[in-house]
Amino acid sequence: MTDKPKSHGNQGHPDPDKAGRDQYKRHVDGDITVRGQIETHIPPSAAQQHTTERTEDKRTEKKKFIVEVVTLVVVIIYAGLTAWQGCSNKKSADAAKTSADVAHDSLVLSNRPWVSAEVYLTSPLQFSDAGASITLDVRLQNVGHSVAKSVGAWPALTFDRINALTKQQELCDKANAPINAKSDFGYLLFPDQPAIRVPTAASASKEDIANAVAKSPGGSITPYLLVCVDYQSTVEGQHRQTKLIRMLVKPRPEINAIIGAFNPQEGPVSDVKAIPAGRGDSAN
Repeated sequence: MTDKPKSHGNQGHPDPDKAGRDQYKRHVDGDITVRGQIETHIPPSAAQQHTTERTEDKRTEKKKFIVEVVTLVVVIIYAGLTAWQGCSNKKSADAAKTSADVAHDSLVLSNRPWVSAEVYLTSPLQFSDAGASITLDVRLQNVGHSVAKSVGAWPALTFDRINALTKQQELCDKANAPINAKSDFGYLLFPDQPAIRVPTAASASKEDIANAVAKSPGGSITPYLLVCVDYQSTVEGQHRQTKLIRMLVKPRPEINAIIGAFNPQEGPVSDVKAIPAGRGDSAN
């Protein structure tokens, strides 16, 4: 009995490693071959298309950048023009306001009341243990073009020549203090009305006299009369003031001179005159 050769059937490949390599090796497309690792060969048409797309992307980005730059420049220019226009408008508005203010001030100055003042002494200069005093008339006249109301004269005496202006301002501040500024007391003066004479009195304390004597080598002191005329303008609705400083002197015809220094110990001084001190007269 002859033995038949045994059939190998589905026996494996004699070289398993080679079989694996053969199985792994295959042709996908005529231009694409895979051997152990993928090696890709892009067709020329696909490479050209990719290059074209990249070029278009770069052009698009460049155009976008240019548009952004141009937009930024336009915004900056617009902002600059807006700021310049705003500044120009502000200057025009300021100029218009200045012109309006000047016109208003000119109108007020030409139509408001102006009260002038003159001083006439009506008694000797008195020195006593209480201090010094003198009576006077203040001549008031409205030389403006509208009514002045609540017109009053505020006088004071001082022997401090250096600080006369300061004391005058203190006197005017007192006249215009809230407690007095709201007062409706005083005279009513119309334009072109004849001048009126207001009687009043001025005084200084014994401390003022003592301080002045202490600073004088010979003990003689020079009195200064301070006058503040306060009134209300009906055009503006505010207070206005006329200020005077007068030096009190005694004429001495026998020696052709005037004496402006007095000794408080010698008592009352008669025939005293008030002359401009050369400073401190003003009107607002």
